[in-house]
Amino acid sequence: LPEDLLKYGNAGDGGKIVFVGDPAQLPPVGDSDSLALSREYMESRNLKVYETELTEVVRQDGDNVILTNATKVRDLLKQDQRNSLGLTRKEDEFEDIDESEIITRYLSLAPTPSFESPVIICWANKYAYDYNTYIRRRMYGPETETVQPGDRIIIISNNYSNPIRDSYNGEFAMVLDAVPVTTTLTAPVYIQEGKECVKKDISLTYRDVTLKMSDGKIIQTVITDSLLMSDKKALTYEETCSAYINFKMRHPELKEHTSEFRMAMKADPYINAIRAKFGYAITGHKSQGGEYPVVVIPLMMQHFMLLQRNLVYTAVTRGRKMVVLVGEWRALAMAVKNNHIRRRWTWLAHRLAGEDGAVNTRMLPD
Repeated sequence: LPEDLLKYGNAGDGGKIVFVGDPAQLPPVGDSDSLALSREYMESRNLKVYETELTEVVRQDGDNVILTNATKVRDLLKQDQRNSLGLTRKEDEFEDIDESEIITRYLSLAPTPSFESPVIICWANKYAYDYNTYIRRRMYGPETETVQPGDRIIIISNNYSNPIRDSYNGEFAMVLDAVPVTTTLTAPVYIQEGKECVKKDISLTYRDVTLKMSDGKIIQTVITDSLLMSDKKALTYEETCSAYINFKMRHPELKEHTSEFRMAMKADPYINAIRAKFGYAITGHKSQGGEYPVVVIPLMMQHFMLLQRNLVYTAVTRGRKMVVLVGEWRALAMAVKNNHIRRRWTWLAHRLAGEDGAVNTRMLPD
């Protein structure tokens, strides 16, 4: 992405680009550094770089304990070795509680979901799914298996299909109404497993809902219900293929790569269904760029593989009025001691290419 931005902005050939960000926060997913904020990276491409640091804080009041503690963590990020970290506690501003109290404390702060409800910031999608499930069970009991009017959701991919209003990745919405009946669409997808090509039926479930967006606008739309209710962070490649193939099955009269085909896809409610997850607990990466009145941050030793200074700094600085730390102080100590970014090593490119017997998915032939 940085390479594309530099090329698009004509950097180095008369163009100027201003990058704004916080190098103390999490880098992009899968990267060990944010190249857009790296002077060394820009200078290695023979670009002239000017940089400055903004020091005026506008999210919290100057005497807010959140700011005091965030500054302590940020100062540690500039050090290779950790000396000590003494966080300041203050009731209704910066608190710590036991893990067993997290759901009760959350619901005491927000008995009724709203845009201003607290956000639990987790270290992985699995933990976000678990906390969302626990909170909804306490609120709705056995009806947890279906989305409810009053639920808060977070949109996980941009959507430009609604005539009233676009919706964006990371945006919260409140569910005003959800029809009790869902629509299930199925399509066969060929999946290569080793040397065999196996045809499997893959289904997606959709639900009509009415949403109130963060700007107060109300839209009637379709959500991908099977994704919302699952523990998956996004649709799989196979599911995306299934949605496309099903569209072709429903419109056999349309030819691919024609303007009629593209227009029909753009208008199709299922191809353009909103992809969302419940928004009571989200990941640290999803929280970036946002701010919330209250954030709740679980810090447990079971998360030890994920605990890092910049994760703690990112989570703490999302809070505007109050931060609640949950769990073990030794987990916090481990986090602030760790200043290394974990790189993600995957075989995605090889899997998509079908190399070494890896899974390769292709669409059903015409």
